[in-house]
Amino acid sequence: MDRPKFPIEAKVGIFVAIAVAGLIYLTTQINRSGFTFAKQKTYTLLFSNASGLLARTGVEYAGIRVGLVDRIALEDGKAAVVIKIRPDIRLYQDSEVKLKTRGMLGEKIITIEGGGMMPEVPDGGSIEARSTAADFDTAMQNFNEIAESVKDLLKGGGGKPSIHDIISNVTQVSEDLRSLVRSNRKDIDAIVKNMHSFTEMLNDGSIKDTVSNLKATSETIKQFIDDANPQLKDVVKEFSSVMKKIDGTVDSLNRIVAKVDRGEGSIGKLLNDETTVNKVNDTLDGITDFVSRVNKLEIAVGFRGEYLGQAGQMQSIASFQVRPNFDKYFLFEFTSGPLLLNSEKVTVTDTGSGSSSGGVPSAPNRSVTRTRKTQFMFTALMARRFFDFTVKAGVMRSTGGVGVEYHLFRDHLSLGIDAFDFAREARPHLRLYGMLHLWKILKLTGGVDDMIVDNGKRNYFGGVGLMLTDSDLKSLVGLAPLVAR
Repeated sequence: MDRPKFPIEAKVGIFVAIAVAGLIYLTTQINRSGFTFAKQKTYTLLFSNASGLLARTGVEYAGIRVGLVDRIALEDGKAAVVIKIRPDIRLYQDSEVKLKTRGMLGEKIITIEGGGMMPEVPDGGSIEARSTAADFDTAMQNFNEIAESVKDLLKGGGGKPSIHDIISNVTQVSEDLRSLVRSNRKDIDAIVKNMHSFTEMLNDGSIKDTVSNLKATSETIKQFIDDANPQLKDVVKEFSSVMKKIDGTVDSLNRIVAKVDRGEGSIGKLLNDETTVNKVNDTLDGITDFVSRVNKLEIAVGFRGEYLGQAGQMQSIASFQVRPNFDKYFLFEFTSGPLLLNSEKVTVTDTGSGSSSGGVPSAPNRSVTRTRKTQFMFTALMARRFFDFTVKAGVMRSTGGVGVEYHLFRDHLSLGIDAFDFAREARPHLRLYGMLHLWKILKLTGGVDDMIVDNGKRNYFGGVGLMLTDSDLKSLVGLAPLVAR
């Protein structure tokens, strides 16, 4: 007796159920712990301020991602952040746990540093953490307050002396002195000349001549006084006015210095008030943090050509990549080539008016011819790396699409698949490729383009290209003058 066969439908059903269960389990593991099957440690971090921190935020140890934020709650006036990290990571009571901002886009991360001199925190325990991230808005606010203080110093008003008033008084004094010397230049020259003669006589040792010269000098001075009596009065009057202005300037300077010593006014606060000094330091820290973010931003440009075997033509791709972080980048590409597959040409062949078997008229033959044409297409997508996998999503060749890459041999080889143009009549566009990275700038590509299309229109391709970072471009610009010589 034949053995009863197990229905093929039951086998297919069992296989599909197992596949769905495995997919659900993998999805749960990816969402909860970043694609790991190992049991993780759980700790509670207590922050006084956890602004900007979200679930799934990364946790790093020595710059390496070791875990994620599981959930955030409010506990006794503090933010209780529950994290899950790898079981081989040890957290001590003297470890420094900080909330930092990294990258130009303001990504929040939790870092764990140092420790080991005190006991280890047990699994499920808690530890105090602190936030050291200074945002750009705070830095700009501190900078605006300093600008206002400097503005008050320069502008003055409201009973406050300003630098403009001091400069104005000194300028007026110099003008008065110059006017005094100009109006009595001849008399001053005569006095200087007589004094010069007097000193020469003293050097000669002739007392008689000295007395004679003193007499002449006294007569000259007397004549000067008699002739210039009205002028001397004006000079004394002008000199008194000048001295009053000098006294007023000195008094203003004394008042300013006294206020600075007491910590009053803008300059006094700037020099003596610890709060102002802290604001200046915070501003400088914010500017330094902003500059460091810009310095960490990596930009790369590239170009590659790929030969499509089925089409027998080349396609050209120009790339522009912005990488704010090692595990995140934005890609913009411009592609020109025989990529668009159309299905507009329909051929109908009439087989004649005869009849087929059974007396039923035969139907005309109908064929659809799909052809490719060259078109310019645009790609703009965002990619995020999870361990050895990179997930991509966005606009792919002017349509919506998604993709995934797997990195091998320390990122020297990448295997990936892209799916896009889902609304196309001739099935979605599926592209399977491999990319070999040589010397960081040379890229070798190969694979199958449009691999699931019918009628044998799939394209096997291969190509080569370059990808230059901003560091490479700076080196090339530096060598340009040497090449020109």
